[in-house]
Amino acid sequence: MSGNKNNRKNRLKKGSSNQRASFWPPFRAGLAAALAMTGVFLLAAAFIFLHDALTQSAYFRADTIDVRGMERLSRQAVLDTAGLEGRVNIVAVNLSMVRKRLAADPWIRSASVRRELPSRLIVTVREHRPLAVLDVGRFFLIDSQGCIFKEAAPPEMTGLPIISGMECADWEKTEGSRTKASGAVMSLLQCLEQDAGPPGLAVREIAVDREMGITVWTDGPVESIRLGYDGYEEKLERIQRIFAPVEANKDLPALEFVNAQSLKRIVATPAEQKSSEANKEV
Repeated sequence: MSGNKNNRKNRLKKGSSNQRASFWPPFRAGLAAALAMTGVFLLAAAFIFLHDALTQSAYFRADTIDVRGMERLSRQAVLDTAGLEGRVNIVAVNLSMVRKRLAADPWIRSASVRRELPSRLIVTVREHRPLAVLDVGRFFLIDSQGCIFKEAAPPEMTGLPIISGMECADWEKTEGSRTKASGAVMSLLQCLEQDAGPPGLAVREIAVDREMGITVWTDGPVESIRLGYDGYEEKLERIQRIFAPVEANKDLPALEFVNAQSLKRIVATPAEQKSSEANKEV
């Protein structure tokens, strides 16, 4: 009888020990999870507190917003587009959002924004530089890279040559490969930008013919020049030599038309003599 009692006591002790052993692992796991969640919460709260402290601190308010790179746009126009007003806290400014706002302006080709702690914000913009106006039934501005960047308002067209005889399909809207016609126009515009050709050659229109190439219409000293395709730098240099004696001697008639489609045979027609016999060939 006593042996049975001892056996029951041993079984009870063993059962109690097993129950305690099975209880502790889940308890420890739950406690570790609770502590980890508490730590995450405290860390997040610390970050929020730190963020609020930095973004609301008067120490980081912008004493200076430096705007650089404007040529056409005003400083205030850039700040309005960027959404930067007054003494903003430079830590609170979302630089990526400011860049996106600036890039949405059709005149801005690229923009960068950076902080200089503790109180300076630097905004740098790079504007499109209009080189010509593309006429495709509506007028669009072409920049120095050959990109169409906005529809042209009448005041924005002043002093720019108008490109006619082309369609949108003839012109790439982004940098890259170009059609023969658009490549020729860009090549000519780059030569004109370098002041190639006769002094005072103010080109008002660049007329494109897919077969004949380019003819330019000017405000002087000649009404029109047929340039065809390619070799524009050399052609303009040759034309300048033709114009030199005309400009030097006022007794010579002004030139009305120059055919420089071929470098082998450039023909200049005086304004007062339109017959073929009056042509001056060089």
